[in-house]
Amino acid sequence: MKDIVNEYVKKLNPYEVPNLDYKVKLDANENPYEISNILEKDAFDQIKNEVFNTVWNFYPDASYDKLRDAIAKENNLSKENIILGNGSDEILLNLILTYINNEKKILVNTPTFSMYKILAQIVNSEAIEVNLTEEFELNTNEIISKLETENIALTFITYPNNPTGNLFKEDDVIRIIEKSKGIVVIDEAYYEFAKKSFVSKINEYKNIIVLRTFSKAYSIAGLRVGYMMSNEAIINDVNKVRLPYNLNKISEAIALKVYEKKEDFIPIIDEILSERDKMYNELKKIDTIKVFKSDTNSIFFKTEKAYDIYEELLKNKILIRKFSKELSNYLRFSIAKKDENEKVIKIIKKVLKK
Repeated sequence: MKDIVNEYVKKLNPYEVPNLDYKVKLDANENPYEISNILEKDAFDQIKNEVFNTVWNFYPDASYDKLRDAIAKENNLSKENIILGNGSDEILLNLILTYINNEKKILVNTPTFSMYKILAQIVNSEAIEVNLTEEFELNTNEIISKLETENIALTFITYPNNPTGNLFKEDDVIRIIEKSKGIVVIDEAYYEFAKKSFVSKINEYKNIIVLRTFSKAYSIAGLRVGYMMSNEAIINDVNKVRLPYNLNKISEAIALKVYEKKEDFIPIIDEILSERDKMYNELKKIDTIKVFKSDTNSIFFKTEKAYDIYEELLKNKILIRKFSKELSNYLRFSIAKKDENEKVIKIIKKVLKK
């Protein structure tokens, strides 16, 4: 059977999430509050009724018009500008299937979200990597040089960047859009925290796609709902590879209710941002740590004791994000509830005193 596996697939490693023992999960930038603690009782009861009254023996409405309409209205677009996905990861895969092959490449800014490169490898393509500057800004001139000399169909810009947490300069992103012969994908997974977007540029530039997700701010990461916004020509092309019924009925129903009640999330988002700033200021006081300003719901920092801090937190059942290779001295943690944040800071300070 090995003989029929594509050679480039043989070289891949499965994406594995370690099965670790923890009580506080701060490694994936999720909202620490469940929607039952955020939405008013009436709204949450409506969600429960929707789930219990759903007819399960029929497929979902393949158009997902209600959710697409709601997203379109909020962003001054039409539903024809929207595609929904089983998380943003499925949309990323569909973009790769639509535009990439072993002759056409993607461009990524390193460090960034690892799935871009992995998905390119799945279709036997190559990721052209351009390192960010020492302060994790876009290396715009080098990116443009690559765009001019390489056959790049998709350029991925995470805005704000993951894992570093910073927004890039808008003028730099615009320069890249204007110089690109291909499509620029702007991944706005943390839009609700950063509050800056390129959606308004969709009608101005014909080569941009904006991605967003319900997984970070809206407390439904477990339901896997993401969406992309672009012009109708791009939407039509990507729809050709999208599987039918790619969003289940529960995910669609709950995502719609959450989106309709998104104002209920504003106090929680504000609280997370306030806690983030407190955590940043606390870490800033420690001479042996270099902490980076964040526009997301996480903190990214550098320390020579990254391994020790990670292990000590894990001993205390707190899981944060560690990295390897060039980022082995860096750590990232999601902003949690106040008491959990205070415990993280206490443990970090304890390790650094040893």
